[in-house]
Amino acid sequence: MAQIICNECQEPFDKEGLTQCPHCDAPIGTITIKKKEIDAKGHIFEKIVDVRIGTRSSQGAESMLIQGEEGCNVEFEYRPSKAKYNADNPYPAALKALLIFIFSILSLSVFAQKKPTLMMLPSDNWCTQRYFTMEYDNQGSRERIPNYKQAFQEDTELGPVISKIGELLTNMGYSLKDAEMELKNVTNRTAEDNVTMSKTSGAQLSESPLDILKRKAKADIIIQIGWVVNSSSISFTLEAFDAYTSKRIATSTATESRTGTAIPLQLQAAVKKHIKPFDKQLDVFYNNMKSNGRETLLTICTWDNWENDLESEYDNDELLSHIQQWLTKNTVKGQFNLSDATENFAQFEQVMIPLKSDKGLDMDARSFARNLQKYLNAAPFHIESKLMMRGLGEAILVLGEK
Repeated sequence: MAQIICNECQEPFDKEGLTQCPHCDAPIGTITIKKKEIDAKGHIFEKIVDVRIGTRSSQGAESMLIQGEEGCNVEFEYRPSKAKYNADNPYPAALKALLIFIFSILSLSVFAQKKPTLMMLPSDNWCTQRYFTMEYDNQGSRERIPNYKQAFQEDTELGPVISKIGELLTNMGYSLKDAEMELKNVTNRTAEDNVTMSKTSGAQLSESPLDILKRKAKADIIIQIGWVVNSSSISFTLEAFDAYTSKRIATSTATESRTGTAIPLQLQAAVKKHIKPFDKQLDVFYNNMKSNGRETLLTICTWDNWENDLESEYDNDELLSHIQQWLTKNTVKGQFNLSDATENFAQFEQVMIPLKSDKGLDMDARSFARNLQKYLNAAPFHIESKLMMRGLGEAILVLGEK
């Protein structure tokens, strides 16, 4: 086969059938060499000196000329697209413009299709039916809650079922957090850094194991799956809860006939048949959250040894009023609700925080409350405070000291 020398890397290659140099990827095309001449009447015209196969050099048109062609003009026609390149439009610039256009379209598409982060767990009812429960001391009151760790360790169906349903959701564009791995991380942690004791009264604020898991995993949505298998049918219930507020945002339930395949595969097939309405409900929730903010709960209280309270005045206005003004400026569309307040306590519900901070970082209830903490620590307030959390969605700011 005939060979040519690449104008870009100076390496030889076979010119037949290729569209790019196999060594440096420079585009291969038709190089037309033209030279300006003057006819008998004094008119200037361009005469074609040579037409040959060659590569477009990023060094410009002059580097594509050979001896005896100095001062000529060069035109380059790329083989597949017939896009013309010349000295004013070298291929690197044209290629760069094309790539920028393609990636901008792709990035817009990815942004438009972005899905929330999910974490999948067995439902409370499923855990109760299979006796995967434990007692939890909720500030002196004993409550029975699911024992997810035991369920993952002992049940032979749970892991494969969550894996198969998770595979289905992942193929739909959702990101999944591994609940079993997060549970191991929670178990290995010896202390929760924001479960604290009051320096004055000794009172404690505690979290449930599920709250701790939510805060660790930081998923947007908790998916709970439960199923019942009979001799001739299999039923499932799929529910989605906002990880920040525990509000139900989507549900799907159905009963299908049994087949000869394994339970996880049967459930995957059954869920797949009914997943579209469920997916639509999740999309509505997440799109609303992107427009109107993420709902959180903010509690402001005071240590009993602090000399001030929420009615203390700073710059001729009560402290509580300053906090409300700050919330109006920093929540999405100024949305929050002061549901209860005394001189030592204020609870704000439906505090709609942005998904991202000004720096583009993910925003959660803690980072939002941390900004308020910094605001109150600055002039004219100079108030020290302790920031604590319950789960992902509730921040507690105790004023007076750390």
